[in-house]
Amino acid sequence: MDIRSSPPLTYPTALAEPPPRYRWVIAFVLVMANWATSLPAISFGLLLPSIREDLGLTPLQEGWLGGAVQIGSIAVTIGAVAKLSAARPRRLMLFSTSIGSACVFLMGGAANFAMLLLSRVSFGAFSATRVPGRALFVQQWFPRNEFPIVSGVTIGFIGVVEFLALALTPWIEKETGSWRTTLYIFGGVNVAIFLLWILLGRERRTPDYEERVKSAPRVSMRTVLGYRQLWLAGFAGMGVTMSWQGFGNFWPSYMLEAHDFSLQRSGFLFGLISLASVPTSLGFGILATRLDDRRPMFILCGLVILGGMFGMMLTDTYWALALCVLAVGASWGFMPLIFTMPYELPNIPVTHVAAGTALLSILVTIGGFLGPVISGVLTDITGSRFIALVACASMSVTLIIFSLPMRPRVRQAQ
Repeated sequence: MDIRSSPPLTYPTALAEPPPRYRWVIAFVLVMANWATSLPAISFGLLLPSIREDLGLTPLQEGWLGGAVQIGSIAVTIGAVAKLSAARPRRLMLFSTSIGSACVFLMGGAANFAMLLLSRVSFGAFSATRVPGRALFVQQWFPRNEFPIVSGVTIGFIGVVEFLALALTPWIEKETGSWRTTLYIFGGVNVAIFLLWILLGRERRTPDYEERVKSAPRVSMRTVLGYRQLWLAGFAGMGVTMSWQGFGNFWPSYMLEAHDFSLQRSGFLFGLISLASVPTSLGFGILATRLDDRRPMFILCGLVILGGMFGMMLTDTYWALALCVLAVGASWGFMPLIFTMPYELPNIPVTHVAAGTALLSILVTIGGFLGPVISGVLTDITGSRFIALVACASMSVTLIIFSLPMRPRVRQAQ
C-alpha cells in the first residue's frame, strides 16, 4: 500500500502550523495525572506488612489487594473505550482525578479486607478513564514526529514519583505511625493534582483535528483487534509488568523475612528501578525517532531485566543489589516505545489511536494484576516467597519472545 495515496483526514499527520509551546505544559499535567495513579498504587507493597497485621490478611488476600487496582482498570477500559475514545479529554481528566482522590481517602479508612479491596478496585476503575484522554491530548497538541518523545516524557517521569513513593512511604509511615495516615497524605497529593488540572488543563481543537474526529469511523475494541503489532506489543509488555508488579508487592516482604533487610532500605532500592528508568525513557524516545527496527532494543532490555531480577533474589549485599536494580530500571526505558505504536500505525483514524492505546493498557494492566495474584497463590501453596518471585521474574521473557515477530515501521507501511 502506498501511504501517499491514503485519505489525508484519517491519518494523524503533523500539524501544518508550528506547534505551540504550551504543549509542554500539557505534557507536564499529563505527567501529574500519571503520578496521581502511581502514588497510591506503587506504595502498597511497603504498607502491606502493617496492613497485614492490622486486618489479619492471608497471602491470597494480599495478592488480590495487590492486583485490585488493575482489576478495576481492566473492567472500565474494556467496557467504556468506545464512548471515551471520542469524549472531551479535559472532562475525562477532571472527572478521573477528582473521583480518584476520593477513592484514596476511602482506602485509608477501610475497616476490613472487603472495604479495602473495593476502594482499590474503584481507584483503578476511575483512573483508567485517563488512558483515552491522554491519547487525545497528545494528538491535539503534538506533531507526529514528537510522539515517541512525549511518550517518553509522560511515561518516563512516572519513575520519579514511583521512586519518591517507594523511598518515602516507609519514612512517612514511621513518622506518622499509621498506614492509614500515609494514605490520607497521598489522597491530599491527588487533590492537589486535580486542582492543577483545573488551572492548566486546556484542549486544542484545531479545524484539522475536528475534521479528523468527525471523519473517523465508529470506534470499539473490535476495531483495534486486527492490529497485529498492538497485540505483540501488549503481550511483550504484559510479562514484564507481571514481574515488576509481583516484585513490588512481595520483594520487600521477602527481603525482610529472608535477610532481615529493612523496609526503608528495600523501598529505597526498589525505588531506584523507577528512577533509573527516567533517563532511558527519554533517551529511548529520542533514539526511536531515528530507528526503524526497535527489536534489538526490546531484546536487550528483556535480557537485562531477567538477569537483574534474579540477582535481586540471590544476594543481600547492598552494592550488588544497587547494581541489579539500576540495571533493571534502565532497561524499563522500553515501555514508552510500546505505547508509541498506536500513533505510528499507517492510516489509523484519530479516535482509533485512543482505542489502540486502551488495548495496550488492558494487556499491560492484566500483567500487573496477574503478578501479585500469582505470587500470592504460589506463596500460599508452597509457603515460599522465593519460589513465587522466581515465577514472576521469569515472565519477563515475554519482552524477548513477542518482540521477535514485530515489524519495523517501514514494513508496516508496506
